[in-house]
Amino acid sequence: MRAPVYRNVEAKNTIAGVSMTGFILLLGCAYPFIASLPPGSAILAMSVVYVLMRVAGHGRPAMFWQHFFVWKMRECIAGRRLSAAARASTPRFPFDQQLAGSH
Repeated sequence: MRAPVYRNVEAKNTIAGVSMTGFILLLGCAYPFIASLPPGSAILAMSVVYVLMRVAGHGRPAMFWQHFFVWKMRECIAGRRLSAAARASTPRFPFDQQLAGSH
């Protein structure tokens, strides 16, 4: 008896070699190109964006760029202090001693 076939959750499901998020980004880039450029130039611009996405993602693990950009946004918002060691070395609240002495 044959075992039922199911899809692995970690399987790479891509559209033209780009992840679903990357494909949505590609479609997001398509709209301004189509709206502002002649048809031939829009196709060429979309081809360049596609090739750049494939080259930038070559050899990277799945979801690398999504995680990388979220990490960089968090880093900018947190003032480049994300690790526990970096947070421990930040200046203390200036009124900390006064509050500690009043208890």
